[in-house]
Amino acid sequence: MSDLVAFLRARLDEDEAVARSSADAFRFMQGGDYSGVWTCGQKSHYPEVDQHIARWDPVRVLAEVAAKRAVLDLHQLIQRDHMVFDPNDESAVRPIEIIPTDDCNACDGWPCPTLLALAQPFADHPDFDPAWRLT
Repeated sequence: MSDLVAFLRARLDEDEAVARSSADAFRFMQGGDYSGVWTCGQKSHYPEVDQHIARWDPVRVLAEVAAKRAVLDLHQLIQRDHMVFDPNDESAVRPIEIIPTDDCNACDGWPCPTLLALAQPFADHPDFDPAWRLT
């Protein structure tokens, strides 16, 4: 299921690229000035729409991408070797049997619920695996 991490990283890369492109275009339209507050140029007749656009300012999107990447880094797939007590040598704990186990660095099991939750907004993406859907 490490494909889940690759899938999430690809979606975050896409979000970052769109946000950076949008911020660059806005900066160009404003003659190089970009204060970090997004405006759509013309106000709509619907203040709720204007508020929505302002909340998804490219700067905020970039901050969210960075935060989600930090979550991905905290929730990594790890391999653990099972260490067992050696009955022939009471002073040693040895890897009598090494069994690779998929686990999350921060949660129990893999894929962890945290990464599955991060994947849900992308459920309509063609590369989304239905096995990642939360039920």
